[in-house]
Amino acid sequence: MEKLFHVDWRELFLPQMSLAEMFVRGVCIYLAVCILMRLVLKRQAGKVGLGDLLVVTLVAGVCRNPLAADKYAIPDGLGVISVILLCSYAVDWLAFRFACIRYLVHPPAVLLVKDGVADRANLRRELLTEKRLEGQLRSHGVTDLSQVAEAWMESNGEVSVVKHQAGSDGATARKRDGGESGARRMSNVNSATLWNPADLQNCLERQRERLRDAEADIDDTLRGLK
Repeated sequence: MEKLFHVDWRELFLPQMSLAEMFVRGVCIYLAVCILMRLVLKRQAGKVGLGDLLVVTLVAGVCRNPLAADKYAIPDGLGVISVILLCSYAVDWLAFRFACIRYLVHPPAVLLVKDGVADRANLRRELLTEKRLEGQLRSHGVTDLSQVAEAWMESNGEVSVVKHQAGSDGATARKRDGGESGARRMSNVNSATLWNPADLQNCLERQRERLRDAEADIDDTLRGLK
């Protein structure tokens, strides 16, 4: 019973390392891990995948030993961390070069919704309920399945959505057809007006009559002034 409630207060609060050793270990491990991850995992910023989570978990577990001086020197811990990061880089390189490894590391996308209809077989295979699917769609601004043209489960676990563009194609086609028919009608009118000799002659006669009327009005005005 005494062991159940016994506390070694001296060991609990008395530090095992000097302040200088704590400072050196912390700074060295932090800078070394930052440099290694920058050099080895030189990737664009984006979503964290399962492989990245695995690397972070392993590196965090290995860093504990050289940080706490648990029978590990700093170079020992950095060597293990370097091996982990190089393995991650090697797997990505192999996946880029070979399709079979790429299929294992980055599985292909799975179709979940097609033209507003959910693929229940794929949902069952991915262990994704319709309620969870609706929640994922709401995060993309979709409130109804009929608004979805396609929805895919990507290799990183994210759901990507392609929405329907309702009415845009039909309106564009109607506008295009209306514009073309209007242009044809205007072309027919212009050709009938400009190239029919009889209509052209009548138009010229009307213009001459208007000019004669205007000249007569000007003459009457000048006589009135005199």
